[in-house]
Amino acid sequence: MKLLDAAHIVPVSAEGSTDEVDNELALCKSHHFAYDSNLVSFDIHYRIKVSEHKIRQLRDQTLHGGEAAFRRALRRDLALPTDPRDHPNRANIREALRVRAWRA
Repeated sequence: MKLLDAAHIVPVSAEGSTDEVDNELALCKSHHFAYDSNLVSFDIHYRIKVSEHKIRQLRDQTLHGGEAAFRRALRRDLALPTDPRDHPNRANIREALRVRAWRA
């Protein structure tokens, strides 16, 4: 069983998405699902964001159990590779926020 997934920053389904390192993140399965579901994202400064819009939707459906623990477990920023050439590309981050229709 693998503990980490390779998550695409710009989704595979989006035009121009690549399998290049600068368009991928190593995420645990829970955070990969949260990212693909638009519950969490990150900005061009690599700060992790939680979508309050999605949290409100979960609360409206009474599906927000574990929210506090989930938030506590999140880092403030992405853990980045040592080599800056392997950091997520900021253009990919901008494009991902656009195609994923990110709502804070």
